[in-house]
Amino acid sequence: MGHKVKRRENLKNELKAIDYLNQTSGNRWFLFVLLIPYGILITKGNMIKKYILKFESQISHPALSLYDSWINTWCTLLIGGLLGAAFYWFIGFKYFRSRLQWCGVKDPNKDLVRIVSIKSSLIYSLPGLVILYYETFAFDNFIAAINYPGIGWELLILQLMWWSSHNQWVGVKKSFNLSGFKPFFWFYLFPMGIQFIYIHQKFYLRTIKDILLRFSL
Repeated sequence: MGHKVKRRENLKNELKAIDYLNQTSGNRWFLFVLLIPYGILITKGNMIKKYILKFESQISHPALSLYDSWINTWCTLLIGGLLGAAFYWFIGFKYFRSRLQWCGVKDPNKDLVRIVSIKSSLIYSLPGLVILYYETFAFDNFIAAINYPGIGWELLILQLMWWSSHNQWVGVKKSFNLSGFKPFFWFYLFPMGIQFIYIHQKFYLRTIKDILLRFSL
């Protein structure tokens, strides 16, 4: 009896997902565009990591031209955002469905997976994009923005990251009728841990780099 109720609920949620897609854009391009801000922030994080680990100690590296002009930085971020969105569309959603299957959902509806995943990502990516806009006008270039301590931003992003993970967990529970520790781990604890490490990388990368330099002296 319980299985029948679950199937009925899953069918209702799948129909809601289809209705939502029809109301929003009539096609999936709209959902793809919503992924671009997330791709931009991932690209931003990768640029910060490469600058700290590779380019910071090199005065005349050709790649520094991507950092010392906001026009070049934004071109890089937009290209990276498009590529990141495409990667998430073809790989990220499959990984999301795999996590649902690990939690016991046999055949997760693809459209419902996209909606739950994108909604939770926007909680983090849209405010992150606003911060990036602010940095564009507040700092001379991306290098100055990277070198700024920015502890206030880090605390704000940490809260957004928590809310994004919380929203994803709640969305998965409601949309796919899940409960227990597995969905809590795969859609709350695990993504929050990964994002925490990724967001704070400029601090611990510098710390590790300083430690290695001291040992090499």
